[in-house]
Amino acid sequence: MKKLVLILFCLFSLFAQYEWSDPVQLSSTGIYSEIRYEYPVITVDHNGVLHTFWIKDIEYEYLTWYSQIEYRKSTDGGQTWSTTVNLTPEYNFYRIVEMQALCDSQNNVHLFYLRGSSSYEVLYKRFNGDSWSEPYEISPYATGKLRTGINKNDRIYLTWYLGTTYYTYCDIADTEPVWKAATKISNENISVYSFSVFDENNDLYSVGRSVNPQYPYFLKYDEQLNTWTLIKMFDSSASGEALVVSNDSCFYSNISTGPSNLVNTNYETFKTFNDSLWSDLNYINSNNDWNYRRLFIDKNDNLHLFEMHFGENTSLILSIKQNGIWNTSVIREERGFSYGNFYTAFNNIDTFYEIYQEIENSTLNTRIFFQKKQIDTSVESDPESLKNTFELFQNYPNPFNNETKIQFSLKKVSNVEISIFNSKGEFVQNLVSGKLNKGKYNFTFKADNINSGLYFYRLSLGDDVQAIKKMLYLK
Repeated sequence: MKKLVLILFCLFSLFAQYEWSDPVQLSSTGIYSEIRYEYPVITVDHNGVLHTFWIKDIEYEYLTWYSQIEYRKSTDGGQTWSTTVNLTPEYNFYRIVEMQALCDSQNNVHLFYLRGSSSYEVLYKRFNGDSWSEPYEISPYATGKLRTGINKNDRIYLTWYLGTTYYTYCDIADTEPVWKAATKISNENISVYSFSVFDENNDLYSVGRSVNPQYPYFLKYDEQLNTWTLIKMFDSSASGEALVVSNDSCFYSNISTGPSNLVNTNYETFKTFNDSLWSDLNYINSNNDWNYRRLFIDKNDNLHLFEMHFGENTSLILSIKQNGIWNTSVIREERGFSYGNFYTAFNNIDTFYEIYQEIENSTLNTRIFFQKKQIDTSVESDPESLKNTFELFQNYPNPFNNETKIQFSLKKVSNVEISIFNSKGEFVQNLVSGKLNKGKYNFTFKADNINSGLYFYRLSLGDDVQAIKKMLYLK
């Protein structure tokens, strides 16, 4: 019964969030094979301006295309959009096969893309609010997997794959920003999939995999020493797909295992900054594309994983983890249509923005669409309406080894229950049960005969779930 109450509480919190907006078509309709639209990206600046890009492929010989980059922006959160601008009118021969985009603290927009045929140039354009720069060649050679990230000092990092992963960076704050010479992350054949996590020292963290044999890897770049450290996450065939860090300094990574891109199993694992071992794998879902995954964490430390799913119909999906429970929902699925590459941006407050390619199966015609979703960022574990009744505090220490203190205060006599649950929502034990007087209480939870991992403690008054917090146990 206790487990059921917890699950219902989690589901209620999840469904209380807002729905996705109606799809807005940003591109024209690409009539196959003369015109094709693909590889959309989106970024949002600190003023909330949305910047969207996609590739327009134009057939110049039978089933042979060249590419141009089209761009639109919105200053009102996607309600209205500027007219479409061709950023590369001079391109009339080469293909463009990947793009990445981000904004710096001054709201300049930075666009990266791969252009070429069998091998590609790594090119860069910058928008200062008034005009776009001419394309700048960062590297003459790449084969794919363009990834980028920016730290709090406006240093932009960029990686790409060419037999192994190369990286470079540029300090935007410099009077004359210069991209450093590209170098290998490692002599090992490492492919980077996620590239956007920085700590308070501006050290960079990422996940990926070795190519042969295939193992998941955790990567750290020390900015002061200018060195990379590569650590195998698990001694089994898998791929590190995405990485985020929580408010309490815990890494969460998306891991995929399976024989192919189409038939795979999707997991989550986590660890603290100081811990060397990752938790056991926690199942999320299966049969999703490896190449287009975006993982975010909101201010309440809920995880949001965006993916493309291969089911009866290809669909765009979102999996959310709240209070230890993963739930997957469909963003976009229409019979007779497939969904290709997509990109997600987060304003780091309360709204996700999704841009994606839609393919009409019968004609292969393509379009680029936009949708957004606002999330509920109220603090579930401490509602304003209940502050005059009680207060539940974060356990200390956290993370903990063997035992930790759980503290709460009551403003009136109440029937109180403190219950412990594991990351799957399964009941572990009751710590407190009974009537307590007004006052402040401190109880010790001893982690005897349980495994390391993420746990939740729930304070209940009567029959109602009133507050839930999480804690991390490390042996």
